[in-house]
Amino acid sequence: HRFLDDEPIKALPISRWERTVRWVKRHPAMAILTLLTILVTLAGMGLVTWQWLEAKAAQQGEAEQRKLAERSLREARMNLYISRIALARQEWRSGNLSQVQALLRACPEELREWEWHYLNRLARSDLFTFRGTSGLNQFQNVACSPDGRYLAFTVDKDQVEIRDLSTGERVTRLSGVDRFLSVVAFSADGRYLAAGGQHIEGKKSARYAVWDWKKKTMILDRELKGTVVSALKFSPNGKWMLTASTNLKANEFQGGEVELWDWPNRKLNHSSPIPSGWVNEVAFSPNGDMVAAAVMGYSQRTGFVGVWSLPKVEKGKPFHGHIRGIDALAFSPDGRRLVTGSMDKTVIIWDVEKRKILHTLKGHEGMVTGVEYSPDGAMIASSSTDRTIRLWDAETGAPLRTLRGHSAT
Repeated sequence: HRFLDDEPIKALPISRWERTVRWVKRHPAMAILTLLTILVTLAGMGLVTWQWLEAKAAQQGEAEQRKLAERSLREARMNLYISRIALARQEWRSGNLSQVQALLRACPEELREWEWHYLNRLARSDLFTFRGTSGLNQFQNVACSPDGRYLAFTVDKDQVEIRDLSTGERVTRLSGVDRFLSVVAFSADGRYLAAGGQHIEGKKSARYAVWDWKKKTMILDRELKGTVVSALKFSPNGKWMLTASTNLKANEFQGGEVELWDWPNRKLNHSSPIPSGWVNEVAFSPNGDMVAAAVMGYSQRTGFVGVWSLPKVEKGKPFHGHIRGIDALAFSPDGRRLVTGSMDKTVIIWDVEKRKILHTLKGHEGMVTGVEYSPDGAMIASSSTDRTIRLWDAETGAPLRTLRGHSAT
């Protein structure tokens, strides 16, 4: 009506939706094709997205599986490491040091923590290994200085070598005795070193010498009636030096001689013959008022410990108990006990005052060649030709540990 009345017409523009509807009505085929194209595109995109999501999920699953496998492998390696550490500790307690080292070597480096390094130090408690070259008496006897800084041992038949135990380096060599050296000993203050030996070709008598070793000065040189210096020792209080020699002819013991020196005055205090037998070792009591000697009988099948009180050198009642010769002996730090080791493969702990056997220790499969108390007197160590060192409880005689590692007696 507004048009007929010649008035302005009021109208609104159509929307995009209305235009689309009108276009579809005018072009139905084209509209259907367009719709199908859109649907196919959307379906393709959906399928691609689904496949991508599936692949990502699979990758995440594989990553989780890898992490799980890696974690399981780490746990298995750690369990194996812990097992090896536990076995190594057991072997250490049994004294099988070579097996301890083998187990520790098998442990991966990246897993080695303080427990590995602790056991490794225990298994390698030997600071240095000194190896001989040639000679009939390589390392027949060793002695440690009282302050624990130096080690002396026989080398090259007629020489004594001294090493610094903090570095393993040679400090000096001593010579001049011209015998097969078989015994060495430091004085109580560590200043002097004594060494003695047996007859050498053309030299039938035994001989020993004492050096102020840091100055390489020989202050005593003495020949004995016997053919072998079998024992040599300074007293802990620095007052005495004792030597023992034996006549060995045609593999038979034909007596010998014991000499006791007033060491501060360099004076021979006492000399006594040994009618028969062989003195294998001597030991002073800690306060220096008694000396004991391990004596092997003529046939090597009997042995006893002879004792003398000092300074008067009064002979006391001997210790009898081993059924074969005695190779080693030592006093306890308090002087109340004496321990002896014998060719009969046993170690005996004695009450010194009562001359009574307290314990007979069995376990070595060879002759016992050395015995010693720990500084606190709680343990006894014994060495043997069975290539072991055994540790014992000094109070009860119970075995504590067996150390293995030597390849020869």
